[in-house]
Amino acid sequence: MGKRDSAPSPHVGRVCDGLLTVKEVAVLLRVSDESVYRLCRSKRLRATRVGGLWRIPRESVDKLLSGGQAPNGFDPAPAENEL
Repeated sequence: MGKRDSAPSPHVGRVCDGLLTVKEVAVLLRVSDESVYRLCRSKRLRATRVGGLWRIPRESVDKLLSGGQAPNGFDPAPAENEL
């Protein structure tokens, strides 16, 4: 028998490639987890509940960051005085 690679897969624990957790989205957007939950509940950020947990498609976050789906009052770019 051949020797098995003991390195863990980078996908272990992930629901599906391309889906992010609330915590991962919060880090990307630099907002709190609660802000991400609000964006999901208000449908300003496309999300799905999987087993009771929110999962957000990466492309939905990318659109939000690029300005394609910016929710009302949410600007992912920092204001000039925050730079």
